[in-house]
Amino acid sequence: MGLIYLDPPFNSNTNYKLLFGNGQPKRDGKGAQAGAFDDAWRWDDAAARRVDRLARATALRTRYPHCVRPAYHRRIEPRHLHQGAADLKDAHLASYPQGVRRPRLPVLHWATVAFIATSSHLSAQPAITVSDSIVLQESGDDYLVAPSPIAPDGSGGYLVADHGQSGVFHYLGDGSLLRRYGREGEGPGEWKQAHVALPWGDQQVMVLSWNPYAIHLFRRSDGGFVERHPLNTPVESVVPGSEGLWLSGALHGTSSAIRRLRLGESEARPVLRLPDEYTAGGPVGGIFPEMPFAMWADTLLVGFMPLPYLIVADTTGRELDRFEVPAARRKGGTADPAAAIDEVLAGGRTYSEVFGLFSVTQGVHRRSDGTTLVVHFDLGTEVGPVSTVGLWVSVIDGSRESACVDAAVPLEPGSRAAIGFEGDQVLVLEPVIRGGDAVTVLRRIEVDVDGCDWVPISR
Repeated sequence: MGLIYLDPPFNSNTNYKLLFGNGQPKRDGKGAQAGAFDDAWRWDDAAARRVDRLARATALRTRYPHCVRPAYHRRIEPRHLHQGAADLKDAHLASYPQGVRRPRLPVLHWATVAFIATSSHLSAQPAITVSDSIVLQESGDDYLVAPSPIAPDGSGGYLVADHGQSGVFHYLGDGSLLRRYGREGEGPGEWKQAHVALPWGDQQVMVLSWNPYAIHLFRRSDGGFVERHPLNTPVESVVPGSEGLWLSGALHGTSSAIRRLRLGESEARPVLRLPDEYTAGGPVGGIFPEMPFAMWADTLLVGFMPLPYLIVADTTGRELDRFEVPAARRKGGTADPAAAIDEVLAGGRTYSEVFGLFSVTQGVHRRSDGTTLVVHFDLGTEVGPVSTVGLWVSVIDGSRESACVDAAVPLEPGSRAAIGFEGDQVLVLEPVIRGGDAVTVLRRIEVDVDGCDWVPISR
């Protein structure tokens, strides 16, 4: 727990002055030469706007009287503490996996203090509990290199595409390898890189490949190839629907973020337009094309990897809402990611540093109780495969008016984690070292919001 010693205003309506004479303080109270401060705290429109900006920017919450002990038995109004918190905004403590960055504190001239904890501690995060973990079976021929998001197969097992090789792996619930689909090549059921694998009904497995851009179907019973459907663009995320597939990914030809495809059709139909940050011609779309999304009834909730906001739309593409999930512990984002990227690239820094600029939205999932899970990654800046240095889970309430933000999922150093969702749980797939050997572990994680501090959503 980090604590800030804060000298609050007592609203005494006293004008304090410094008394100097011949270089020494004067004791008679006469001849004061300089005003020190006016102890008259005022609540007006400017103060209200300042406190509102603070709450939205830092997700600060104070609890009274639990976190405050007024000194000298003086009554300190909550508005005084809010004002003091605004003055100490730059002293916000942000917790990172590698430790705590200590703030520079202002100089305080009076001995009377109150205690106020910083926002990252006062805002209670969701509780993260690992309900189960399994080690995936691997061998010299069958092993994961760069796994994509993991998908439950609907029968207790899991499908994992690997964009570092040609394989798609099907595991049983105990981690044993059931079979591998596809192989490297250009023929039926072949590709050089696959990005998405998911169950297609009860009898088939669907694989969406990048090279070539295509949909491949396989039998679950024996892994045999069934058919291939060409695509005109790479696909980042897929949600099956009753009448086909909903696809996400930046497609600049149609300026679309979400598209709808029926198997057998030559092209997907654009549904949701790309945000302006993608169509402005800057670097955002080329570097961060991923757009995780969730769909229920006639509603879409879409995240855009480097952008701080999410969009709610109906299935015709009409935007209904746009909001930001406040950042309390993760890096957060910026309103102009293109300018931040350009500054890095123009400054001669390594290209990999772009990935460490801000948190990226990696997953969105609606739970059975109407709340929504949003997973953010804080990425590393090393040259080569970029690691995940922070994995954060936030929960949005059913009304989308508030959120419980930034529960940290522990990761191994240098982790290159992949995620998925199963029921109301988060799935985290991560290579780890156990007994000197590299193994891949799948963790099923429960997210509990009892005791959360719910933070207002920003719009």
